[in-house]
Amino acid sequence: ALQGAAGLPQTGVVDPATESELARQLADQGEQQALSIAAIQGALAAAGFYDGPIDGTWTPEIESAVMA
Repeated sequence: ALQGAAGLPQTGVVDPATESELARQLADQGEQQALSIAAIQGALAAAGFYDGPIDGTWTPEIESAVMA
């Protein structure tokens, strides 16, 4: 399915082009997740529940702030 969606030949084999596309998609997902976490950090900071860095990294402090 990944190969078809990326316009690659659908062989079912993880060739270099497929590996590259998979890596790109995983990186995109990681970037999106980091942006979402940074948005949560910013909202918690604005509400006074968090005073740590806005860096897109989920930490126990973020979890505590969400619970609060």
